[in-house]
Amino acid sequence: PQFYSIMDAVLSSAVTSAFTGQYSANFGADGLDFLSVALALSGNYAGQQVSFVQAPTAEDGVTEVEVTNGANEVLFSFYYTTTTNAVSAGGDGSVVLSAFSSLNDPEGSPFFTLTINPDGTYSFDLISNEIISSTTVTGEDFGAFGPVGEVSTIDGSLTIFGGKDASTPQDVNASQNGIGVKEATIDKGEWMRFDFLKLQSFVSFSVQQFGGSGAAILMFTIDGVVFDFGTDPGLQNLSLTKPASGTGMFEVVVDADLAGTWTFDGATATYTLYVANEFEELRIDHEDGGVKFNVNNITYDLTTTIEDLTLNFDLAVTDGDGDSASLDDHLTISMLDPNDAVSAASNGVDADNGVVLVGNGGHDTLLGGEGDDILIGDVGNDILTGGGGNDTFVWNAGDRGGNYHDIVKDFGVGDNVLNLSELLVGVSDPSDANVLDDYLSFSFTATDTVISVSSTGNVADASTIDQTITLENTILSGGNAADIIQGMLDSNQLVV
Repeated sequence: PQFYSIMDAVLSSAVTSAFTGQYSANFGADGLDFLSVALALSGNYAGQQVSFVQAPTAEDGVTEVEVTNGANEVLFSFYYTTTTNAVSAGGDGSVVLSAFSSLNDPEGSPFFTLTINPDGTYSFDLISNEIISSTTVTGEDFGAFGPVGEVSTIDGSLTIFGGKDASTPQDVNASQNGIGVKEATIDKGEWMRFDFLKLQSFVSFSVQQFGGSGAAILMFTIDGVVFDFGTDPGLQNLSLTKPASGTGMFEVVVDADLAGTWTFDGATATYTLYVANEFEELRIDHEDGGVKFNVNNITYDLTTTIEDLTLNFDLAVTDGDGDSASLDDHLTISMLDPNDAVSAASNGVDADNGVVLVGNGGHDTLLGGEGDDILIGDVGNDILTGGGGNDTFVWNAGDRGGNYHDIVKDFGVGDNVLNLSELLVGVSDPSDANVLDDYLSFSFTATDTVISVSSTGNVADASTIDQTITLENTILSGGNAADIIQGMLDSNQLVV
């Protein structure tokens, strides 16, 4: 077998995005058994080179990816699985890489899927550009030492309040030694509250810097509901004593099956509280007792919006006889800042084999290169330039009903194609120019052709126009609309 080439892709980051690209391979006389895909070890994020540090997890077939910078700092993390559908096992030879951001909830935290199909195409589906990953903050991360009304992380993802009895918040004390109330500890009659910007499914923190004697009687309130430890009839509180190591841990975990229960691991001095629903507020009240302490090392879920990320993938093919071949170059998928032009000249992208360019649903600018590119403006009023090569301009079903106005700057350069097949679904005979005459109309300026598209087949009614396409500096020839359409069909410049 041989793996010749593949089209890289550049897309403007959006909440969701999906497209199809093409590759060239020869499976040989023995035929395809299966395709393979693997995330490469490096890429780019937020304008800097990053490493994708990958390691297996305790979950079967799940790999964790830590995205780290040059200082080995973890910027965010995600997970993925790979599913191979081998022909020898009754499949079609395809492979699917599915990425997600929460190990506890893979189905509820999808990131993207990449599918390499056996027909010479691949599909990429950015399901969500929001990554849920864990972060840990300590007292010195808040940058406000001494008693203050509240402290917050720089990004506002966590705000901590504290006070005494029923007083208003005024006494949080955060430092490298931990976080306490007033005197850098939490003592009898004092309370502390964590307010999270996003709903949480897992929160943990350490208890440390113990002083005094006896025990601390604690009440935990989660989103206004007191957690019942059930240690004594009629009492909801927990008695906390100083661990032998000097440090203990508390965890609050969402698990509907275990909700309302709790466990204690004596070896690690860890208390785990299970609740039914995600939460955004956690309060600790020191009700009674002579032991005081503070908290530190708060771990919680942080949502990161991905807007500038380049992923590289290694591809291979294995034939029916067990022989394999790899693609010499990476498949590069670059998700750009939404304010940047979507260009085939983007850093790290190989434009020689053509590039898939995808807008984000705004008013996008797409710039092709010298290869045979695929340009997908998506909804909005877009400006599309194919560049050299024979390019394909694609409109999808999502363009229906918007009456958007896109401009194609160089349709007359090369054997370019307008692909309206997803916009015009249900045409009785897409090869008949007289039928298509009901869906497409043409008007002209001195230099341009303006095409109006109606997905309902009633283009004479201006209110049904879904899409307007201006071909700048291009005059399509023909005596009427049907003649123009026939000419485009004959020259393979129109796909319906």
